[in-house]
Amino acid sequence: MILRWFRVDDWRSHGLAAGVAASGVAASQIAPLSGIAAAFGAIGIGMNGIVTACIVPLLAMPWPKKSCVPPEPSCQAQRRRILFEG
Repeated sequence: MILRWFRVDDWRSHGLAAGVAASGVAASQIAPLSGIAAAFGAIGIGMNGIVTACIVPLLAMPWPKKSCVPPEPSCQAQRRRILFEG
C-alpha cells in the first residue's frame, strides 16, 4: 500500500519489501503475482535473517551474565536433602 502511494511499480521493490517486512506470509501472497517479486521476497527474508543474526548478539553483550553463575554446593546439598528425605 505504501509503495503504491509513492507510485513504486517495480515488482522487485514490492518483493523485497514483502520479504523484509512480513517474511514468509507476504512473500507467499505476492508470489502468484510475479515470479521476480517472489525471488526478491526470498532474498529479503535471507537478508533479514543475516542482519538479525549479526545484530542480536551485539545488542545482548552489555547485559550481565548473573544467571549463568552456578549455585553454591551447600545449597544444592540442602535442596537434595529436602527433596529426597521429605
